[in-house]
Order: sequence, then C-alpha cells, then structure tokens
Amino acid sequence: MPMESYEHDMLTEIERCLAREAPDLDARMDLLNQQFCGDVPDDPGPRKHLDWSVLALALVSLPTVGLMACAAARSPSPPSVDRVETSTSAAAW
Repeated sequence: MPMESYEHDMLTEIERCLAREAPDLDARMDLLNQQFCGDVPDDPGPRKHLDWSVLALALVSLPTVGLMACAAARSPSPPSVDRVETSTSAAAW
C-alpha cells in the first residue's frame, strides 16, 4: 500500500532530524538499508513501468475486441424485405 504524501513528508523530516542529531546512527541505518534493501532513493518519482493490472487488461481486451470485430464482419446479413418473392405472388400475375 503506497504511503500518503503527508506520511512521506513526516518520515523525510524524521530522517533529516536523525541525520543532524546522530550522524553515526544515520550512517549505520544507511548502510543497513543499502545492505538489505538496495539503494532506495528518497523520492522514487512517477512510475516508469506499466502496472500489471493495466497489462493484463490490455492482453484480455485487445483479442476480445478483435474477435468480436471479426465475428461481426463475417456474419451474413439478413435478406432485405424488398428482394424476397413468394411463389404465390409470382404465380398470381
């Protein structure tokens, strides 16, 4: 679950205070973060990759729309009413 912006701001302020008041502890915490979590930036910024749900939606919807379009194009059209002749009406004339 992503953090709210005010929570992120509060954590950033706590980290700044910690760095000013206890630089040794801050250095140890940075080392532990790099060791176990990798080098995580403070502000990752906007996402640069697709969310899995968006990709799954695209993979399901595109073939579905394509199949529906093919089915609509291949379905025979019903005969028009003007062209239909009955044998009784042709014999009467």
